[in-house]
Amino acid sequence: MDGCRARRGPGETAVVVVRHEIDYKQAAFLGDGIIARTWVGNASRIRFERFTELLRARTAGVLAKARTLWCPIDSRTGRLTSVSP
Repeated sequence: MDGCRARRGPGETAVVVVRHEIDYKQAAFLGDGIIARTWVGNASRIRFERFTELLRARTAGVLAKARTLWCPIDSRTGRLTSVSP
């Protein structure tokens, strides 16, 4: 979970998307080389955000930007759980 360590045993914590935002800036075309960059933003015990950016390789022009908010859950119960950032 990108630097977050689950309190429970392996395989018992899952993450779900709470919110997903995409801003489309430019179209990509067949044959375009695409570069994908991703990084973790703010993180707390009960949610964290991940950013994604798609760039056209030839010009480094931004094709799309995304922000996704994730939440850890107990995979056995489906209820919210916390992790150590």
